[in-house]
Parts: sequence; C-alpha cells; structure tokens
Amino acid sequence: MKWIISCRDASKFILQDEEKKLTVGERRRLRFHLAFCYMCRLFSKQAKLITRCAHDAHEHSTAAFSEDEKQQLLQNLNNSH
Repeated sequence: MKWIISCRDASKFILQDEEKKLTVGERRRLRFHLAFCYMCRLFSKQAKLITRCAHDAHEHSTAAFSEDEKQQLLQNLNNSH
C-alpha cells in the first residue's frame, strides 16, 4: 500500500469522505497526509464548513411549489408522454 499520497488524491479523499465513508486504508493515508500538509488541512476544514452551511440552508429552506404549480407540473409531465 502506498502511504504517501498527493494533494490531489488527498482532496479527492476529503470530498469523498463528505459523501461516503472511506476505507480504513484510505482514511489512514489521508490522516498521514494531513499530518504534514497545512494546505490540505485547510481545504478539509473549508469543505466541512461548506457542507455544513449547505445542509443548514437546505434544512431552513421554505421554498416549495404552490398547489397550482404542482398541478401544472403534473399536467406537463402527463402531456409529455
């Protein structure tokens, strides 16, 4: 197993970790890289902040279709088939 990973690989792992869990090997290699790379640690913090802000914005969103808009969408979908 290759322990040293590039910043590009580290950033991929950081973003993947936001969506799915990394394997044990991937997590170890990422932690090893982050121990020495300030820029990737900063990127990791920024990615987590962006994810948290997006999640919070989604939870507090009140945007919704009105009943008329829902009916119009259903009609458009039914007419397109």
